[in-house]
Amino acid sequence: MATALPSRVTGGYAGEEVVVSRAAICVGLLLLAVTMFVNGANMRVNSAESFSVDWQVLLRLAVCGACGLYGLYYLPATFRYLTYWPVAPMTALLVWSMLTIPLAINRLHAISSLAAFGGIFLFMPALLRIVPLRSIIITAVVTLTLFLCATWFVDH
Repeated sequence: MATALPSRVTGGYAGEEVVVSRAAICVGLLLLAVTMFVNGANMRVNSAESFSVDWQVLLRLAVCGACGLYGLYYLPATFRYLTYWPVAPMTALLVWSMLTIPLAINRLHAISSLAAFGGIFLFMPALLRIVPLRSIIITAVVTLTLFLCATWFVDH
């Protein structure tokens, strides 16, 4: 099977060489594209400022949860990077966000925001460690271009 063949990939952090499958790279890039598209799109009928649970919120949480699972899978390889600059302040923010949940006015909103932030927080180091930087940039440019075209098409 062609997708399961390992390929040598240079990681994005320290130029370390890691061996990963093409499937892991494809899943990471797919999650990146879906995350950029779904989190940028606003398909809600009611106001975006009011917090209510609808299909779009659940879709965003599911995508962020899938990103978090990808990050958790590669956490043994990326754990040490969570204490390095520039990720260390984000780690502190994540811990601070966990500690302030009991003080939140709307705990459901705070917990769902923390879950989304935590999923993306774990996903990004794994993506940078596993996927070549050039592939990440190409995926981001193509996704943003498609998003721009889709937005223009819907508005006109």
